[in-house]
Amino acid sequence: MVPARVNFECVRSVTFAVTAVSGSLVGSLDNYANGATILHGELYGLIVAALLARAGVQNSEIHSDHLNAIRIINSSLVSPLPSHSWSTLPARSLYRWLSSIISSSPTPPTLSHIKAHMTSSSLPAQANAIVNASARQSHTRLICPYPVPSATFTLDTFSLYSSRLKFVESPVLSVLTYILSRSAAANPTFTPRNTLALPLYDSHAPPEHPYVRTPYAFLALVQLYARSQQLDTGSVRFTRLGNASPWCRFGCKCLETLHHLFVKCHRFAEMHNRLS
Repeated sequence: MVPARVNFECVRSVTFAVTAVSGSLVGSLDNYANGATILHGELYGLIVAALLARAGVQNSEIHSDHLNAIRIINSSLVSPLPSHSWSTLPARSLYRWLSSIISSSPTPPTLSHIKAHMTSSSLPAQANAIVNASARQSHTRLICPYPVPSATFTLDTFSLYSSRLKFVESPVLSVLTYILSRSAAANPTFTPRNTLALPLYDSHAPPEHPYVRTPYAFLALVQLYARSQQLDTGSVRFTRLGNASPWCRFGCKCLETLHHLFVKCHRFAEMHNRLS
């Protein structure tokens, strides 16, 4: 998966890969749009592997580095999960599809976990490294992977739908909260002091977390603020508070965005050259 910012509006690119005795397959989850996650890719890979096992070698074994998915499916095969357990799972339509394929197979394959990024020379470890590399490299190839269909036939009886997220299987409360907060923040009159009741919040500084004393604490802090769109750049202050110029403070004729500051700005380019 190509990392996206932590919101539902950023375009995501999620791919998966499967390898078997008969060949390999790389697919994309473009049909899931912005609702696609790494979990969707892992589950779709297991689904394709289960279909290949059902049509091919009997008593086969499927290896995956996604431990949680392996545990959930194996548990459902031993003792069927109650309906409320399925309803709380993210990507539950794919979980249901995978469970249905394996449970209805004449000779169900065995699901086994293999640790990722291992230097082991075993066949499962080598195969896992190959599929990880194939999925990762597919993002930069000129020919895009085939977009696999959505599992609409195993969705909940009633499911939310959005043109950007397609069928929503993540917690509904978090999605609605995000949509409402974005709508409020898009209002030109929005400022934090007018929206947040500051006297209701504790004014004392929070305790320090253990990681603040590590050599990489500042780097981690910058990444946290950057990914949550809270880094104090000119464009952010201009958009949210209107009390600063959106242009680069170092004299560049560009908006002061994260990409400009850390990639294109001459001030940071000089720092990079001096420290490299």
